[in-house]
Amino acid sequence: MIDLCIVLIWLWISTIVAENMSRSNAYDYFLDNSRFMYRTMILSFLFLPVLFFYNLFFEIFTGGASPGKMIMGIKVVNLKGQNPSINECFLRWTFRPVELLLTLGGLAAIYVSSSEKSQRVGDMVARTVVIKLRPSLKYTLKDVMSIKTSSEYTPKNLQVVKFSENEMLYVKNCVDRSRRYPNPASRKLLNELTIKICDQLNIKDVPEAKKQADFLRGLIQDYVVLTRS
Repeated sequence: MIDLCIVLIWLWISTIVAENMSRSNAYDYFLDNSRFMYRTMILSFLFLPVLFFYNLFFEIFTGGASPGKMIMGIKVVNLKGQNPSINECFLRWTFRPVELLLTLGGLAAIYVSSSEKSQRVGDMVARTVVIKLRPSLKYTLKDVMSIKTSSEYTPKNLQVVKFSENEMLYVKNCVDRSRRYPNPASRKLLNELTIKICDQLNIKDVPEAKKQADFLRGLIQDYVVLTRS
């Protein structure tokens, strides 16, 4: 809706420019002195490229975010989490007229609501997805350090201190997100995070899925105790 408003504002500006230009003497020399045709030509030249290429232009040159997406804190990325390439942006854009314009967004809404990654057809073909840049769950170092610990608690994984504060904050965010959103994507993230951490800590026995959240919470507890002194 924000992007649509921007496009409509540009239409209003283009209409004013076309009207003012058509009032000049210049239109007498074009299109058999037809003021209407001359005004239409100017309006089409100014407005149609913006109407058709607005999203494609911004997604290519701003890393997957139109002005509306920037304001809403979302962007387009490929399935590897990287900024979309020109080809990916183009593929995504080619389906836009059918999904959003001809069907008034109905076709896109059906696919977004029913697909696993909330993708429309253009996203599926281009292998892209829209993500949030403003996480609903975010913790600071103060939140981690405020975790209560027992004076008799003995850390189990001393090598956890090799991680940075930001890395442990990331772990806590992932654990709490999986608790709040117990969906397949969260479980997959938790599993991949656990495998990665076990590999870096040389832990051979990777916890099973049901115990991974507790394992990561234990690492956070160990980290707090070992770094608080």
